[in-house]
Amino acid sequence: MKDKITVHLRRKANGEVIGNILNEKGVVMASTSFGAMTDAEYEKGMQHVKEQFPDAAIWLLVDVDTGCDDIGF
Repeated sequence: MKDKITVHLRRKANGEVIGNILNEKGVVMASTSFGAMTDAEYEKGMQHVKEQFPDAAIWLLVDVDTGCDDIGF
């Protein structure tokens, strides 16, 4: 039986995209920064994520400019 995973893609206010892979307990197992991406680059990346993790729940989180540095989620 496969582990259930969740992929969080977070687009920060400055355009930077951060990706996290969480296990079924919500623990981050892997994290990476993709840097700033255009909308087209982001869509292409999203398709790649869906191909790599076809059974994963995928969430897009969009940060608002709070004036704070990375506050996590």
